[in-house]
Amino acid sequence: MKILKIIIVMSAALTAASSAHAGVIFYNPGNDTTAWSGSNINSNCQVATSTAQQYAGTTSMFTKCTFNGSYNGRYHAMKTKSNIGGNGSTRWFGFAFYIPLNHDFLPESMWLFQTIADYGGSEGFKPNIWVKINDQKLTFTRQFGPVNSATKVETNLITNLAKGQWYEVVMKIHFDDDSSAKSEVWVNGTKELNQTGKNYFDSQTKNLRMDVGIYMTNWYQKDTLPDPDASPRAIYFDEIRVGDASSSFSEVDPGQNVGGDVNLINAGNFNANSGGWSNISRVHDGSTSSGAANSTANPAWLEYDFGANKTIKSARVNEDNAGNWHIGQWKIQYWTGSAWADAFNYTNANSAGWNEVNFTDRTTSKIRLFLTPPGTGRVEIIEFECIGN
Repeated sequence: MKILKIIIVMSAALTAASSAHAGVIFYNPGNDTTAWSGSNINSNCQVATSTAQQYAGTTSMFTKCTFNGSYNGRYHAMKTKSNIGGNGSTRWFGFAFYIPLNHDFLPESMWLFQTIADYGGSEGFKPNIWVKINDQKLTFTRQFGPVNSATKVETNLITNLAKGQWYEVVMKIHFDDDSSAKSEVWVNGTKELNQTGKNYFDSQTKNLRMDVGIYMTNWYQKDTLPDPDASPRAIYFDEIRVGDASSSFSEVDPGQNVGGDVNLINAGNFNANSGGWSNISRVHDGSTSSGAANSTANPAWLEYDFGANKTIKSARVNEDNAGNWHIGQWKIQYWTGSAWADAFNYTNANSAGWNEVNFTDRTTSKIRLFLTPPGTGRVEIIEFECIGN
């Protein structure tokens, strides 16, 4: 089952053509071959087409880097697209990425996306915007000013990334070295950045290249080394697009080819709770290997804000149904725009594993999961999903 997504949109400039949409100038459906100009793959790194995960269609682009203490080079596992625009241009960017369940969230710099140009001489290649993961944060950075003494501005987009989830990223960027420059970023359809400020080097006219994949900058710089087991870092990418100034959010939206309903619940839209919870993140981490408990509230509840109207159709809870700590009864409430209303009445959770309820479709921007304990016990839940689109 596909998990909820994150979207980032940027506006910049490009000069290739591909897609049924008039404004889309580059499209890759999630592989290491279609329409790319080239690769940036160093030793101990790989890029390949994978069928293990996919956001849409049947494949995604798999990227991986493995730390080697005796290697002193860079760690790129990226595909590249040349001539995507430059100073004064506006571009839209969209892509989806998946964080594997075995990922280690650590304070290290893992780049996912950059626009970059070769300035020659001692400066060489220098990026002007990039998106990266650092611990559980997804950040956006713009770089500008003189090439040899650049200024960086980094902004957190979200701070609670979760494993086992696809995220959509859509960006709109107007590249410029003056005050007309603008960077806009959407995550999960919510606008997380609307920033005016330079994002191009002063008086430069170099054409940009787009790189998508992972780049472990701290491993090369030896600022932050991996955890003791030196486990590889891997990310899957899918539905990658670039649009010109005439394009739009909908044209580069990574979710446009995703068919059917998906789980709308993840850490990115968790919004509020009743109090009394321990290990609350386990309720929406995509894993059924561990759970969360509530020792005080009756009923205990969790709230999820989608940031926009969604159609919800069914919901399910996963539990062990053992001992006094489990779910006695549960229900979903949805926000009507002015009040909370039941999507369905309290129902028993009688089975170990998934307990599902299908209900009349509801359109809402947020929901609450209500849980009551069995008898005098306490609530324990392994995982929660709400299905819709």
